Amino acid sequence: MRPIPQPDRIAPFANREEAAMLLARELEAYRNSDALVLTVPPDVKIGNLVAEYLGLRSQPMPCLEIRHPAHRNQSIGSVCLNNVVLHDEGRDIPQEYIQYAIARLRAKLRRDMASGGKDLVRGGYRGKTLLVVSEWLKTADRVLACLGHIREEGPARIVIATAVVSPQAIFPLRELADELIYLVEDDEVSLPQYYFGPAQDDPPVVSGRGPGSQVLNYA
Repeated sequence: MRPIPQPDRIAPFANREEAAMLLARELEAYRNSDALVLTVPPDVKIGNLVAEYLGLRSQPMPCLEIRHPAHRNQSIGSVCLNNVVLHDEGRDIPQEYIQYAIARLRAKLRRDMASGGKDLVRGGYRGKTLLVVSEWLKTADRVLACLGHIREEGPARIVIATAVVSPQAIFPLRELADELIYLVEDDEVSLPQYYFGPAQDDPPVVSGRGPGSQVLNYA
């Protein structure tokens, strides 16, 4: 396991390419197999690189985050086609906004899946090994809603692989998956440049799943 990064130390990875290569080494057993890489938004670069290194197919995980209406870099939950996860940050937000956001994000998911030739009801995961690859997971929110639905399709195995994870996310992620792989465990998951070097894309959404999180089934 890589050392925990500190503010006065250089980033543990030179860039996302290095993080992807290190994750690919941990997933070497799946090289050139029929496993499918599910890349986790908002940044899917590491997932696509892992798939490329291992000779596997990749596709975006059908799950999107609900942004706070007043703080666009903050998440209040996540949405897939059948499930919704909301946490405490959304408690005081008007229900009209939340319902509109859910409908809008689901419409986008349907468009994206249809354009990729995916079944709108079933994702085609039965019997497959799924490698869910993310750059960082501060909480389980980003994958909770989606993996709950995917489990119903009967995949053979679900592996979550992330470059960075927070200690509080480890237990719920292990509950979701058959295996959890990570390179850095950090108490304060921060902006991506803290881990992947200075030349980065837009900052990721800041999630915060608390004890008041709830999973809503809209099937």
